[in-house]
Amino acid sequence: MEKLKPKLFSVMKTYTKEQFVKDVVAGVIVAIIALPLSIALALASGVTPEKGIYTAITAGFVIPGRQPGADCRSHGGLCHHRGGNRGKKRF
Repeated sequence: MEKLKPKLFSVMKTYTKEQFVKDVVAGVIVAIIALPLSIALALASGVTPEKGIYTAITAGFVIPGRQPGADCRSHGGLCHHRGGNRGKKRF
């Protein structure tokens, strides 16, 4: 039954205030970079800036971040957290 419990429940037991503050700062930094970039890409694509912002926000929910235990293929990034695949793309 332990396998069926969401990982969030076990992670939140050890989540500290310092980790929360670091996560908030990281989120603000990503927003500072991603939102103007999404506006620029929308304008370059010939659509309104609002559609670029909507797309960036939607993608933030659809594409998972680098979470502990997340599968490398789920976000298309490099697999740095797996010993044998360090720095290699996986498909």
